[in-house]
Parts: sequence; structure tokens; C-alpha cells
Amino acid sequence: MTDKRNDGSQARDPENYLIDERHEMIEGVRYDFLSSPVYAHQQVLGELYAAFRTNCLTEGKVVFAPLDVHFDKDNIFQPDLIYIANANRGIIRDGYIYGAPDLVVEILSASTGSRDKTIKKNGYEKFGVREYWIVDLAYRLVEQFVLVEGKYAAVATLTEEQTLTSPTVPCLSLKLGDILREDEGDDESEAKDKQGKVKETPENYLIDERYEIIEGVRYDFLTSPIYAHQRILAKLYLAFHKDCAADGEVLFAPLDVHFDENNIFQPDLIYIANANRGIIRDGYIYGAPDLVVEILSSSTGRRDKTLKKNGYEKFGVREYWLVDPVHRFVEQFVLLDGKYAAVATLTEEQTLTSPTVACLSLTLNEIFPPENE
Repeated sequence: MTDKRNDGSQARDPENYLIDERHEMIEGVRYDFLSSPVYAHQQVLGELYAAFRTNCLTEGKVVFAPLDVHFDKDNIFQPDLIYIANANRGIIRDGYIYGAPDLVVEILSASTGSRDKTIKKNGYEKFGVREYWIVDLAYRLVEQFVLVEGKYAAVATLTEEQTLTSPTVPCLSLKLGDILREDEGDDESEAKDKQGKVKETPENYLIDERYEIIEGVRYDFLTSPIYAHQRILAKLYLAFHKDCAADGEVLFAPLDVHFDENNIFQPDLIYIANANRGIIRDGYIYGAPDLVVEILSSSTGRRDKTLKKNGYEKFGVREYWLVDPVHRFVEQFVLLDGKYAAVATLTEEQTLTSPTVACLSLTLNEIFPPENE
């Protein structure tokens, strides 16, 4: 019998090593992630990512969750945001990260906040992560820790009126008011009470891992995406954020999109035009975004191309992209008279434009990583 605990942890035994939902391992104990982060969490994560990319593009790599960081076989973490300086890029190999990033960020949530502030902080210290930030949405502040002689020193607790600078990432100067914006969906505690994915039944009500519901059927996500998947997602997010920030909202997985009680999807990337922002409420999305993107992977590609494509069409998502990282092309579908028309299949030498998102012109060779990564 697996010892599943109230905090989402499970004792390490042969049973739970065969479970494939997204999770972390901390000192040999498995900790499951609880459903989807709320809108405010993903909005802040997106703004942080954009700030690192804008200011530190030539200095290092920045990627975001979910991506496994392997410290050793008993400690495999998924930080919200990861920064790796160019001199440290050797830790990226075989599609994941093996070793200590230079800086990690965790954004507190009701389900993971206690371990972010305790056992994960201890782990980052133990394995030599040079700098660690804890972003507290409830109190709108950032705690900054820097490794000094093998121990974390609390160097600052900064509010939204202040600017954060980093001894580890000198290229960055971050005005926290630009990150900790009050916006739709900020009330995580209210959202937490309303985030049930399916009808309450003995079979599904007590299961808390990340998953989707498609036509009433639960589909689990399999562990962590690989580095290439997250890099493509990051590049797409940055392109939307750079060109279309004034025209709408761009967000990335994991975030629930509620079409109805039997259809709750987690697209890789979500774009919502300003005129459609009313679908953002109670911490999640209720209704059809204007555009969604799925990046194919071995574990989810089939349903992205079939069940989810059918669902996005059925519920009126105006445009849908399928990104194939292996064959390095993008399929573009646009809703016409209630059905998706395949308007283009574009290779990395081409430029993608969108009838739904007129502000965007995307040179595809900029989103695909080098083939050796």
C-alpha cells in the first residue's frame, strides 16, 4: 500500500515509482502537484520569464516549469523558473537539467507553498543553487536568498514598490510593480474552493495530480516535458508577449481552461484578446480562448491531434496551432463555419502570421532550438 500523505507526498516504494503524473522527488519522497496553478501564478511567471529574456538574453538560459532538475536520484525538483548562466550550460543534457542552476524562483501557492519555503529551500541550498527567490502573491513581496559559504543568507524582502537586483544575474534589474500586478484572478483562496474538475464521485474526487478532462474522461500528464518542449513554449510566449501585450493576454501551461464540467483542458499556450477577457474569472479561464497552441510530445501528441483538436473546434477556439518539435513544423488551423480549416503547414524557414492575432508575425526558425539540444 502506498503511503499517501495530506501534503501530497508519498513514501518511496515500488508502487509509486510506476505512477506517471507530474511530481517531484525530495530526499526520496514523492510529492505530487495539485491540479492547475491559478491565473495569477501563471501571469507572474510569464512576466518574470519575459524580464529575464529581455535583459539577459546573451548571458544565459531561462526556462520555466514543468521541467525536471535532477540533483541526484532522490532529488528531482521542478522549480517555477530556472536561470542557467552560459558558463553553466553543461548541466543541460539528454533533454533535462542535471545539476544546480544558478538561480531558481518559486511562486507560492496554497498547495506547494509550505515545501517551497522549507524542504525545497533546504534542497536548493544543499545542492548549491546560488540564488533563490520566493514570490509571495498573497502579500505581494519577494524574498531573496543568496548562497554564502554553503548557507542561504536572506539578503532582502522586497515589496512591489521596490526594484530587485541580483548578484548572480547582474544583467537583471526588476521593478516588482511590473511583476506583482493586480489583475483578474488574483484571489487564489477563492479560486481554490471552486477548482473542482469533475463531478464529485468516489472514483475521481480525491485524486489531486495534474490532468485534463476530455468528454468526461480523465487524462493524466506524464512526468515532465523535456527541455526542447519548454524552450519552444518559452520562445512562443516571448513572441506573443513582445508583439501583442497591448492587444491581449498570453499565458502558458499548466492552467485550466474550463469549457464545461466534462471538458477542462490545459493547453501549452493560451492567447486571450482584450475583448474576450471576461472569460478570466475566479482564478481560471471559463470559455474559449482566441488561440491555443499545443507542442507535441510522445505522451500527449496523439490526443493533441485528435481529441483536443476536436474539443477546441467544438467549443469555438478560433485558431489552433500544433507545433511538432521533431519534424520542426507548425500546423495552423482556423475556425471557419464551426469547423477547423487547415490553412498552413509551415516549416522553420517560414514566417507564421495569424488572422486571429494580427499583431503577431513569427519567424519559425527563432522558436525551434538547435537540433543538438
